[in-house]
Amino acid sequence: MNFLCKCGHVIRDQTDSLTYKADLLPDNGGWDNFHEPIVKGILDFARSIAADDRKGWLSRNFGPDYPRDLDDEATVSDFLSRFECALRKIYQCTECGALFIEKSKGGEFVMFSPAGEDWKGILKW
Repeated sequence: MNFLCKCGHVIRDQTDSLTYKADLLPDNGGWDNFHEPIVKGILDFARSIAADDRKGWLSRNFGPDYPRDLDDEATVSDFLSRFECALRKIYQCTECGALFIEKSKGGEFVMFSPAGEDWKGILKW
């Protein structure tokens, strides 16, 4: 994805680990709709493994066509990736500092301009 900032700079999202991109998890409903299902799902996965029902967990969570030979790390990663849809994207123009916050899933963004000059790198880890 590429889009143009008001200052004329092109903001590109074509790779991972961008220092000017972040995910936003709204506080309202964050636990109920994001954290709690993840915690419960991973605990259920661990309990299913302990009960020798890994294949059953895979069927219940991914359906019959999901590969059964993936290691646990890949399986948990796939499970977690489902929850990315709850996150909205934020981009920052590296030229003028404007923030672009996704209004809702679907790609429409609202722009905010920084009030001061101390904006560089605010989305870095």
